[in-house]
Amino acid sequence: MANMNLGKNIMKFRRETGITQEQLAEYMGVSKSSVSKWETGSTYPDICLLPELATLFNISVDRLIGYEPQLTKKRITELYRELAEAFPSEPEETYKRSEELIKKYYSCFPFLYKMALLYLNHAVLLGEPDKVMERASELCRRIEQDSADATLIKDTVSLEVTILIMRNKPQEALDILGEDVRPLAQDAEMAGTIYQQMGDIKKSREIFQICAYQHLLFAIQDSVNMMMLNTEDAEFCDETIRRLSEMMKLYNIEKLHFYTAIQFYMAAAELYAMRQDKENAVRMVEKFTNIIVALPVPWGLASGDSYFTEIRDWLCKVDADKGTPRGSKLVKESFAAALTQNPVFQDMQEEFRFRTCIEKLENL
Repeated sequence: MANMNLGKNIMKFRRETGITQEQLAEYMGVSKSSVSKWETGSTYPDICLLPELATLFNISVDRLIGYEPQLTKKRITELYRELAEAFPSEPEETYKRSEELIKKYYSCFPFLYKMALLYLNHAVLLGEPDKVMERASELCRRIEQDSADATLIKDTVSLEVTILIMRNKPQEALDILGEDVRPLAQDAEMAGTIYQQMGDIKKSREIFQICAYQHLLFAIQDSVNMMMLNTEDAEFCDETIRRLSEMMKLYNIEKLHFYTAIQFYMAAAELYAMRQDKENAVRMVEKFTNIIVALPVPWGLASGDSYFTEIRDWLCKVDADKGTPRGSKLVKESFAAALTQNPVFQDMQEEFRFRTCIEKLENL
């Protein structure tokens, strides 16, 4: 649960203090060779000497020995959910507690990642949201600079880019990402092929199902984005809605990944509302609402279906790692707000069917 770096720290703090090995040896009443062995990790100083060393370097004993408290994945998830649930009702107090936890576990990089994500999703509840977002960026940079976990660093870079986009800093985001679109990496597919060569067909099948599942969702999400960037092209948008509607049915997306489904239906509703096509707009809003109302409690993604039969374990791991980004209260409020606070639906607020959808969402 803790990493001890006593030898390296003695060398580090000795140099920062500006003293030589000989001077340290003389101060501590030991030989120079003893100090040298401390710094290489061959031996350790007597425990009784640690407070004296810490005093010399003007630091705590914990900092001297390199004690870095770590949290388990389970505890990180528990803390995240606890804080996310508390943020809507007590934002300032919850932020203060979050900062205290960050200070305590400043070397637990997976925890810092979750705190950056927490701040991204709840900054709007605080008095100075941009400062909170900047704090989230600081946590990301801390992870990128000091963590040795390549996967965590990659996830953190993506999170930092998301934060910059939310802060309306597109050029800074591009500076991190680069301006060229690179082909999708196929590391996972290669792993699937390797397992196949090794004769582990079950593992290979699982990997390719996970890849197909993710690419399916990406195709839908990217198509929605393309549609909303081409709202003036009615033919293109109608064809996109037609194709995606077929994909919704073909792959049972409403059950398989409800969040992707509601994103599509909301985008289609907005598009129809822009055209003043209230009938189709309400039809899409009803689809959006019916999916949300029918969700089991607690909310979560389906663990596959009769086609995607090998993704359950992977989804459980992803859910444990990421969890719900916002507390349930905030998520519920955001569903209703998508209808009541969206300018494109302003002229539809008193439509009976539209109003019924709002009431259903407000009563979740």
